[in-house]
Amino acid sequence: MAHRIAIIQGHPDPTGGHLCHGLPDAYRAGAESSAHEVRTIDVAQLDFPLIRSNDSLDRIVMDRHDASC
Repeated sequence: MAHRIAIIQGHPDPTGGHLCHGLPDAYRAGAESSAHEVRTIDVAQLDFPLIRSNDSLDRIVMDRHDASC
């Protein structure tokens, strides 16, 4: 019996190449080879504010500080 599987990839770096990108890829390949339906949600590709680095956090803090002055 095939299952429907959702994989949520939460690593903030959209460029890939990290262990956190390789794990869901391997899981997906194994599940698909067993005839399961797999969908992946890549959080880094979604269009909403996401803190990806210390620099982006600093910009958010400064923007909020400037807006409150």
